[in-house]
Order: sequence, then C-alpha cells, then structure tokens
Amino acid sequence: MWRVEQCFEACGRRLSEARNEDYLPLRAHFANLLGHSGVALNDLIRAQDEPRAWALHSLDRECAKAKKVMDQPYTYAVGFLRRKGANPEEASPNQIWHAIFTLRRKVQSLRHKERGTKATRAERGRRLAKVAAENCPF
Repeated sequence: MWRVEQCFEACGRRLSEARNEDYLPLRAHFANLLGHSGVALNDLIRAQDEPRAWALHSLDRECAKAKKVMDQPYTYAVGFLRRKGANPEEASPNQIWHAIFTLRRKVQSLRHKERGTKATRAERGRRLAKVAAENCPF
C-alpha cells in the first residue's frame, strides 16, 4: 500500500496506470525519499524538458524522411515556426508538433504531385469554384 500511495502522490495515478511522461517524476520522487535530492532535482528538470526533446527528435526524423522529396525540409519547418511567431530555439512542444504535421502534409502533397495521383488543395478549390460558377443561376 505504501508504494501505491507514493506513486499516487508523485504522479496522480497508480504505477500500473502510469504513462511514459510519469517516469521521471516518479523516479525523482523515490530518489528524494532515498535522500538523493540532487538526482531528484535533475530528474524533475529533465521531466520538464522531455516533451520538447521528444518533439525535436520527431522533427529530425520527419526531416530525414522528407529529404527524399524536398531539398531543405528543416528550413521549411523553421520557416513555418517563424511565420507563426515562434523562435525555433524556444518553440513549445505543441508548436514543434504543428511544424511536424505541416511538414508531413507538404511531403504528402509533393508525393502526390510527383505521381499525379491527387490534386492539391488549391487545384481542387479552383475546380470547385469553376463548377460553382458554371452552375450558378445568377
């Protein structure tokens, strides 16, 4: 029971229900109980930076995949972040994930364009506008 109480105190859930993001806070809590306050502090600091590190790692992985289709995918992602008003070095994990998803959509669009299998959003919009103009009774 003691372990369950301590886990609940550290992350708000039982150990069997804990998620990946709960690992470092749990480890910090138990390190602090053992008297290793320095290790606990380091784990808590790492826990705060970890979501951003995961997002940056995912961005690097997506950029490596995108190099097959586009010349400078990292520059594209950084440009997206800057257009959204975020400095790439200080962007939040959420902003980085938005850049990743935008990069994925761009790569998908370029792949479809290469194959000629799917119209881009702009092409579909122009086609719909033309059909709407032709069918308009006014």
